Amino acid sequence: MHKFSSMHYNTNHLVDLIDDHSARGTCYLLNIDARKSPKENPLIWLAFYDETYVKVDQEWKISKSAINFVWPERILSSLE
Repeated sequence: MHKFSSMHYNTNHLVDLIDDHSARGTCYLLNIDARKSPKENPLIWLAFYDETYVKVDQEWKISKSAINFVWPERILSSLE
């Protein structure tokens, strides 16, 4: 059995249709340290994806995807 050092969890996507061929969506991302004990805070960081979608030949495709870090602040400051 593999022991991963971290796990990358996505929440349900929220998608708003703009028109018949474009949409915008978001979902939260949690990254946790899988090695932490149940008494320790496993959260490494929290972010959300901001995406736009386009419909091409009857299939929805991601046209843009950006990740926005919300927590912790140390991640935010390292990106500036």
